[in-house]
Amino acid sequence: MAMLPEETHTKPCIAVGPSLRDFDAAPPDPPITLPYFVYRQLCSEQNFFPSKLGPTMRFSFLVTSIIVLLCTANSVSAQTQETTLPAPGTISVDVRPPQKPSAEQITRYKEKARLLEEHDVPVQTLAAAIPFSSRLSNNRVATIKPRPQSLFSDGINVKDQIDTTKLAGMDYHYVSTVAEPSAAVAGDKILIAFNWGAVWSTDRGKSFQQLDPFSLFDQPHAVVGRGFCCDQLVFYDKPRDLLIWLLQGSDGGDGNTVRLLFAKSTDLTPGKQLQWHVYDLSPATIGGWTGEWFDFPDMTTTNQNLIISFNLFSSADDPPEFRRSAILRLSLDELANYGPTRLTFQQDECKCAFSPRLTQGNASTVYWATHEDTATLLVRSWSDGETSAKARQRVKIEPYQYPSGGAEGPNGKPWLARLDDRITAGWIADGHIGFAWNSGPIGDGSGVARYPLPHIRVAIIDASNLTSGSPMIHLSESSQPHIWSSAYAFAYATAAPSQSGDIGVGLYFGGRTKYPSAAVGFLRSVAGEWKVTLTVAVEGQNTPRCPDSSGIDNRCGKWGDYLAIKSDPSTSNGWYLAVATERDTDPNQQPQIAVSFIPFRSTPQSAIASPQGR
Repeated sequence: MAMLPEETHTKPCIAVGPSLRDFDAAPPDPPITLPYFVYRQLCSEQNFFPSKLGPTMRFSFLVTSIIVLLCTANSVSAQTQETTLPAPGTISVDVRPPQKPSAEQITRYKEKARLLEEHDVPVQTLAAAIPFSSRLSNNRVATIKPRPQSLFSDGINVKDQIDTTKLAGMDYHYVSTVAEPSAAVAGDKILIAFNWGAVWSTDRGKSFQQLDPFSLFDQPHAVVGRGFCCDQLVFYDKPRDLLIWLLQGSDGGDGNTVRLLFAKSTDLTPGKQLQWHVYDLSPATIGGWTGEWFDFPDMTTTNQNLIISFNLFSSADDPPEFRRSAILRLSLDELANYGPTRLTFQQDECKCAFSPRLTQGNASTVYWATHEDTATLLVRSWSDGETSAKARQRVKIEPYQYPSGGAEGPNGKPWLARLDDRITAGWIADGHIGFAWNSGPIGDGSGVARYPLPHIRVAIIDASNLTSGSPMIHLSESSQPHIWSSAYAFAYATAAPSQSGDIGVGLYFGGRTKYPSAAVGFLRSVAGEWKVTLTVAVEGQNTPRCPDSSGIDNRCGKWGDYLAIKSDPSTSNGWYLAVATERDTDPNQQPQIAVSFIPFRSTPQSAIASPQGR
């Protein structure tokens, strides 16, 4: 959940997006592209790059910086190590019927809201890269189709929209606007986790009961950190009937604990308690990284392994300093047998490894991507049969604009104040690797593409190119089917392939006529072109309103940070995900955040909307 610290500038800086230029001069031709962590170093308050340097000094400075930083990027630590975890312990969580929170629970929720603010460290904002491509994505969506109860003519069927927090009797007031919901389905059992709660169903969503993630850190108490907060992810591995639940703990000054729960769904029998097997993972016990804490997790599976990714930040620094990323790999067979488990991890200290996002999809290889700059992805892979990950490969993409907030609702108040460019979606299907992330608006102008609102950038890579050993892969325009609209901002996309090969998509959208709402759909290759179709899943009724020490901040604009769509194992063409929407409409009300469960499917013959121009 935490993000890189914001740096302020007291003097002009010539860094603009990934390109460097003098404010008083034309941009270099061709533009010089630098990693945005280079930008951060050059443009920090201590290392500003004044625009009045002479041309010779500017050129010398640029060349020196490029050489130094390229050497740094290629010399950073990227190590793989293996250990064996002992047989897991066990832990039980109470299953509670719908009930209002106690005074103790309310106090805990408020404390976690405060901790969430501690973790909310703004990312440095970059200006737009120059020049941009003049093309427009074929995936422009001027309107998102409304949601009738009957089968959609465009091939999307939202079977049910289930208000899980209502059915579970959750108090909406204590669900965060940064809800980050995640769902897992195992037959009739559904587990949904969010900030700061969880719900459980044993009848395929007809009813829900409450689970208390706080108690999972109290009994037994986690040795490292200050108890539960905040990120959670859940996952179901069908071949082994294995439900997996990851809960992130708070930094206690010496790091934090991630509690990994797992159990076969058939072992989670209905009753007053659910018993899980458990591993406690901390930076110190995994990699010997003392004084660091795990954050912003992602989770997927390959044919043989559970894969988990993290950022690691320093506990001693305020604001927190990024130290490394880590990719953990655990044997699924060994987890399912509840015995000792091999854990292999890959660490990467390069700042270009910030916030890796893993590919979803049943495969023998996992891929992940990060941003080197606003025109280049860095992609790595790790196959089940390999002891370590492959080296980074550069993928050249159409430059995007670093997000910097914006996007107001019908009331003129913001909802994307937290938005950044971390990759939020990854998938693998039919020989293609895909990633998606947020871009800010890109304005009109000669030779400049027009994307008037925050939108979703998409890059689809042929897997054969990633195995060719090419030092740089250049994507065609047809491989970058961005998802954008002239009417709505899009954010926090998630994607996963179905068994039939379509790519299911979920995202949030909002604009002057819609409060932050959730849409679902699919991405499909039609006659060699990637097309997306979206439809409304659930509509929100307000922009984010955040409790603070003085009452309610109705302009906080905090939404996000991720969604987690999954392929439905019970059908070849379906998916499910959980989303959050604000339900309060009265400014005097406490904020009310509802978590909804959305199962949907595509149809084999679907009339995909035709592209629209400017």
